[in-house]
Amino acid sequence: MTSRLLVSLFALAVAGCAAAVRPPAPTYAAAAGAPSCALVAERSEPFVVDWRVDKRGDLEAALGKGTVVVAYDCDKLRILSDCSAEGSYAFAGVTEKEQLIRLVDADEIRANLPLSGGALSGTLKGSLERGATLDVALALVGTKTSSRLDVAPSDLKGDCAGATHFVRSATLGAFVMRTGTRAKTAAAADLLAGAASASSGSEELVENRDGSVEACRAADPTKDTPPARCASPLRLRLRPIKAGAATVAEEPPQCPPGLVRFDDGKCGKRSADAPFICDPSNAIECEQQCTRGSLVSCVYLGKSVRETAPDRAVKLYERACDGGVAEGCGRLGAMKSDLGLLERSCRDGWFPACTAVGATKFKAGDKVDVVAAFKRGCDGGSADDCESYGALFVMKFLPPNDAEQLRAFQRACEGGSKVGCANLAQMYAQGRGTSTDVARAVTLLRSSCDRGASASCAALSSHYLAGNGVERDPAKALALMERACEGDDRGSCLVLGMMYQNGTGRPADEAKARAAFVRACEGGVEEACAAAKR
Repeated sequence: MTSRLLVSLFALAVAGCAAAVRPPAPTYAAAAGAPSCALVAERSEPFVVDWRVDKRGDLEAALGKGTVVVAYDCDKLRILSDCSAEGSYAFAGVTEKEQLIRLVDADEIRANLPLSGGALSGTLKGSLERGATLDVALALVGTKTSSRLDVAPSDLKGDCAGATHFVRSATLGAFVMRTGTRAKTAAAADLLAGAASASSGSEELVENRDGSVEACRAADPTKDTPPARCASPLRLRLRPIKAGAATVAEEPPQCPPGLVRFDDGKCGKRSADAPFICDPSNAIECEQQCTRGSLVSCVYLGKSVRETAPDRAVKLYERACDGGVAEGCGRLGAMKSDLGLLERSCRDGWFPACTAVGATKFKAGDKVDVVAAFKRGCDGGSADDCESYGALFVMKFLPPNDAEQLRAFQRACEGGSKVGCANLAQMYAQGRGTSTDVARAVTLLRSSCDRGASASCAALSSHYLAGNGVERDPAKALALMERACEGDDRGSCLVLGMMYQNGTGRPADEAKARAAFVRACEGGVEEACAAAKR
């Protein structure tokens, strides 16, 4: 545990969470024969401020259950309430931030407001041609993030016809949406406070609002829940449902073909006077857009030159951080070993920085702050941080709380952590934080073992040897212990040697027993060394 915290986690944060390079996997919608749509990107982040109160209520309720599954096609985005996947959402607060999104034409309205954008753009068609806008003022206080980084078709349960995406996260806060005019500058604070005139310059007034900006401004980012009047879903981070290799890191959102993403998160048309976020793989474009003022592009450019020109990367990250880009602060803090910058980045919502903060605090023996950092990273969607947070209960950094420890390992396991699944299995087997469920424990251990967790293979072996939750099968137990020993669990090699000596699952074999004891001894298992010399 200690070495994992101090090496693996810190190295992950310092190196940066680059997305895995892998061939594209077929989406669930494509496999099901659903029509393609030019307005739908695989990794979308649409706003939901145009939804009716009852629809937003349905979304809020769904976020309190399993992983939310949606159907997102050419003319609608709808929650599939009878379809779900295992998973849970947790809230992580951020320092309150206010921003204004201005949609200036029909394409922008349809791309950013997929539920009613088609109808709105039709209603406002004439006004848009005469200079009207649709302005969205946001007060953001945090996100609810799923424990799942990806969902495959085989994970879906229920009536899932039309399923295309799942909700990775939802940004929460308060908002005001209303028509405006290009001729008049708008400010988020004015719209949120209701200072904008009811006469917007548009013949067709459109307005929608939810939440209280005063409640948002008083929000405490360290709390586990948002303020009661500042908890409306504002936008969703959607990820495609598809088979294939597991996602190992967050990937940047996309816009529909022909549109680009701006630093405020809006999808829109390229403009001569507005820098846009570059393609992270296009260093030339990132250079151009960073120079023009896209601070997110500066972060991407910094990542591309970090190894070859570290001094330049520092300057690029500094520029982004000074402009309020949390990831820029986190990457700058990692390069400069600046704990203050890492803490700022974690607090402002770039959760990989929380991993580095937790590792640093763990090394310093700061029990209070290490708990806060790993819990925050866990709530922000990091399976590794959930695993580490749960382990802090085992290490007595926290008083016993089986329910919270179970939640941590549950989120870790759902997020793909093999060790998290093994720890969760142990809690189910022991009935800690939940009712005893040996069958569930065996299922979790089997899944974790199949994904390469040697300790899980060893634990599963003990179930087959004792007939606990499965039919007793010494030969199966021996095969599983062999897998564990061949992996990185040297303690299992000692047990394997004894199984060979005792003829468990096969005739006794002293030569194999000695080889297993030697492997265990070389791996630091002292009690195996004496047996290896016999």
